[in-house]
Amino acid sequence: MIWHELLGIWLAAGFTLAIYSFLYKDNPAYKLAEHIYVGVSTGYLICIAYWEVIDKKVIAALGQHEWIVIIPTLMGLAMFTRFSKKASWVSRIPLAFIIGYTAGVAAPNNIQGLLIEHSYATINPVLTAGFAPQLNAIIMLLGVTCGMIYFFFSVERKGPIKVAARLGIFFLMIYFGVAYGYMVMGRESILIGRLNFLILDWIKPTLAAIGRLFGG
Repeated sequence: MIWHELLGIWLAAGFTLAIYSFLYKDNPAYKLAEHIYVGVSTGYLICIAYWEVIDKKVIAALGQHEWIVIIPTLMGLAMFTRFSKKASWVSRIPLAFIIGYTAGVAAPNNIQGLLIEHSYATINPVLTAGFAPQLNAIIMLLGVTCGMIYFFFSVERKGPIKVAARLGIFFLMIYFGVAYGYMVMGRESILIGRLNFLILDWIKPTLAAIGRLFGG
């Protein structure tokens, strides 16, 4: 193994242990690893922003006499006026443009992806051509309907409305439980990946090297 690869593995293992030391208590090793991680991530993002945006889309475009890029470039530079108390109002102009443009672009995608597609899944036919009931479609329709009734507060909760609202709470709790379970599984997968790295890439080669050193 090349020396810089070995150094990288030891540094990664040290930072991993330093981050997980927070499980015991807040300590200087965790704070050091946290600050280094944030600093390296910020520096990496700055480099990516320069080479992928400024270099390719501004400098290269100006070299080809595409003067239209001056407008977004000036708007981007105007965002830095927020650091000045007197000129901070200038940053509101590009900020308003960004918010408006993003909202206009995101609205159709969200409507298509969240509203229309979910509506299609909700209104699937509950019966097939042979009039056989589709259990998944029935549960989906019942859960969505009862969940919407739970948030319908302009009608008094009594009779069928009360039963449907209580059933809506049941479906909502199932959803929250599933979402939390997926989140826990994601965190566990990260932990398993780190443990595999520590055992297979750090501890095992280190013990093998020590064994060769003292055995040979």
